[in-house]
Amino acid sequence: ASTAMTRTEDVSVGLYDRPEIANGLSAALFVSCHNNSNDNASPNGTEVHYSVKASEADQGFTSKAIAESVMDELEASMGLLRRGAKNSPAYAVLRCTEMPAIIIEGAFLSNPSDLQYMLSDTYVEDYALGVARGIIKVLNAAVDSQQE
Repeated sequence: ASTAMTRTEDVSVGLYDRPEIANGLSAALFVSCHNNSNDNASPNGTEVHYSVKASEADQGFTSKAIAESVMDELEASMGLLRRGAKNSPAYAVLRCTEMPAIIIEGAFLSNPSDLQYMLSDTYVEDYALGVARGIIKVLNAAVDSQQE
C-alpha cells in the first residue's frame, strides 16, 4: 500500500483541508491517528470513529468494517480498555472524505495510566501494529471477495 501524510511536521493542517487532500489524491482509505483527552482523568482506553457514506459502495469495504477491525487489533496489541467503534458522522474528516475513513483515538493523555503507557518504548509500535493489522485484514478480505 502506498501512503500519503497530511503533515510531516508539527504544523496545523485545517480541519477541512485534510479531507480535501485525501480526496485530491483519490485515496482508497483515510486514517486519522490521534490520542484522546478529557477534563476528567478517569476516562481511559481506545476508540475508533467512523461514518459510512454512500460513496463507499464501490470500494469493497466500509468505514465501519475498517473501524471494527482496527478496534479489534488495537485491543489485542495495546490491551487498553475497549471503548469501541463508534458511528460519528458529525466529524468533518469523516463526513467530507469521499472514501472510507476512520479516526483512531489511541489512549487518553489525561488518564495517568494511559499516559504512562503512551510514554513507554512500546506504545507507538503497539499502536502502529494494531492499526496495520486491522487495515490489512479488511483489505485482504475485500480482495478475496473480488476474486470469488
